[in-house]
Amino acid sequence: MHKGFLIGCCIFSAMALAEDAYRSVDEQGNMVFSDKQTPGAEKIELQEAQTIEPLSVEPFEYTPPQQPTRLYESIEISSPQDDAAIRANSGNVTISVSLRPDLQDGHVITISVDGEEVSSSTATSIDLTNLDRGTHNVRAFVQDAKGRLILDSKTITFHVLRHSIQHP
Repeated sequence: MHKGFLIGCCIFSAMALAEDAYRSVDEQGNMVFSDKQTPGAEKIELQEAQTIEPLSVEPFEYTPPQQPTRLYESIEISSPQDDAAIRANSGNVTISVSLRPDLQDGHVITISVDGEEVSSSTATSIDLTNLDRGTHNVRAFVQDAKGRLILDSKTITFHVLRHSIQHP
C-alpha cells in the first residue's frame, strides 16, 4: 500500500513537469499514469502549478551582544571578621556590610544568618539580638526590585561566646 502511494506521488510529481498526462488501466486492473499516450489511455487535464514569489529579505548583519556592565565591584561582610570569637553575654552582634559602589535605587541588601534571611533593606548594618551561643554563618547579597540576585558575598563564620550558669 505504502509502496504504491509513494510510486503514485513520484509519478504525479514527474507529471507536473510534463505537458500532457495520461491515465489507463493495465491487465491486472491497476491504474497507470504516464506522460506517453497508450492504447485506451485517457488524457488528464493538469492545472498549472501554483507558485509564490519569495519575499525580499534584508541581508543579515551579526551584532555581538554587549557585555553586561557590572553594577557593583564588591560586597563583603566587614564586621564581624571571619572566624571571630565575639564575647556577647546578651547575644547581641552587629553585622556590617561594605558595598562598592553605593547601593543603587531599587536594590536592597539582604543578610542571612545560618541560612535564614534576617534583613532585607537599604541599610549596610543590622543589629542581631539574643543570638544563641555557638558558631554562626552570615552572608550578604544585593537583589534588584524583582528579587533577582545581583551580587553576593562570601560566607563569614563567627562564634558567639555567652556566659552559662552551667559553666561558671
